[in-house]
Amino acid sequence: MKKIFFILLILLLVIAVPHLAYTQLVNEKYSKKNDSQNNLQKLYDDYINQGLSCLEQNQLNNAKYSFFKARELVPDKSEAYIDLAVVSIKRGNYRSAIITLKKAESLQDNTKKDIVFYNLGLCLQKNSEYQEAVKYYDKATNINPLLKEALFNRGMLYLKNGQPDMALIDLVKAGTLFKSRGQKTIVDKCEENISYLIEKNQQNKEVAKKLLEEGSKSFENGRQEEGVVLLNVSALCDTTNKETYYRLGVMHVRMENLKQAIECFKKTVELDPKDINAYINLGGAYGRLKEYKEALDALHKALDLEKRNPKIYYNIAMVYLNIGKNNGAISYLKKAKALATDKEDKQLLEKIDEAGRLLKI
Repeated sequence: MKKIFFILLILLLVIAVPHLAYTQLVNEKYSKKNDSQNNLQKLYDDYINQGLSCLEQNQLNNAKYSFFKARELVPDKSEAYIDLAVVSIKRGNYRSAIITLKKAESLQDNTKKDIVFYNLGLCLQKNSEYQEAVKYYDKATNINPLLKEALFNRGMLYLKNGQPDMALIDLVKAGTLFKSRGQKTIVDKCEENISYLIEKNQQNKEVAKKLLEEGSKSFENGRQEEGVVLLNVSALCDTTNKETYYRLGVMHVRMENLKQAIECFKKTVELDPKDINAYINLGGAYGRLKEYKEALDALHKALDLEKRNPKIYYNIAMVYLNIGKNNGAISYLKKAKALATDKEDKQLLEKIDEAGRLLKI
C-alpha cells in the first residue's frame, strides 16, 4: 500500500511541477511586459515634459527634438503630434502644423481630439481658410462646449462673415468663460465686440430670437450665468419682446435673484398688460421677499384677467396666511380647491390640502 501511495505521489509531482514551471514562466513574461510598458510610458512622459519645458523657454529646436522622440516611442497617441504642431505654430509655419495635426486627427486616440480640432481651426484661420476653420471649431466645440478659445475665434470669424447672431452667441459664451477664469484682457475684447454688435443690431428681431433660444438652452443645461447674459443681450437687440423679459424673470427666480426677477416681470406686463403668468410670477416674487401688499396687487390684477384660475386663488390664500389673515386665506383656498381638477392640477391640489390642514379646514 505504501509503495502504491509513493508511486502516485511521484506521478502527481511529475504532472504538477511542469505546470507550476509554465505558470511561473507566463507570470514572469507578463511582469516583464508590464515593466516594459511602464518604462516606455515613463520615457514618453519624460520626453513630453522635457519638450514642454523647452517650449516655455522658447527653445524650439530642443522642444521639437523631445516631442519627435516621444512620437517615435508611442506613435498612436495624439499628444506628441499636438505639441509638435505647437512648435510649428510658434514659428509661423501653419501649413506644417496642419499636416502634423491631420495625422493626429487620423489616429484612434480620442483623448485630445478637441485640442487637435481647435489647433487645426486656428492654423486654417491663420492661413485665411475661414470656412474650413469654422468647421474645425465646430468639431472642437461639439466635443467640448466650454472650449472658450474656440468659441472666441469662431465668434470673430462669424463677425467677419456678417453673421451677427452667431457671433454674439459665441462671444457671450466665450466672455462668460474667460470672466470665470479672471482673464480680463480677453473679456474686454469680448465685451467690446458684443457692444459693437448690439449697436448694429438694434431692434433686429431675428438676432434677438436666436439669442433667446440659445440662452434658454444654456440655462437648462446648467450654464445659468451664460443663459442670463444671452437673454440680456437679446433684450438689448429687441426691447419689445415680452417673452425675453418673462423667461429672464423665471431664470432670476430660479437663481434666487428676486429683485431682478421683479423688474423683468414688471417689464413683461408693461409690454403686455394681459399676461396672466407674468402677474402670477410677479406676485410670487414679491411674496418671497415678504412684500405682501405688492404681491396682492399683482395677484389681484391676474385675477381680474382670469377668474377661474385656481393657482391665483391659492397664491392669494398663501399671502393672507403669511400676514395672519386666516379668514381671507380660508376663503381663497376654498375657491382654489373648487376650481382645481384632479387631472390638470394634481400637484396644486396637494398644496391646497396641505394648507387646509394648517388652517384646519
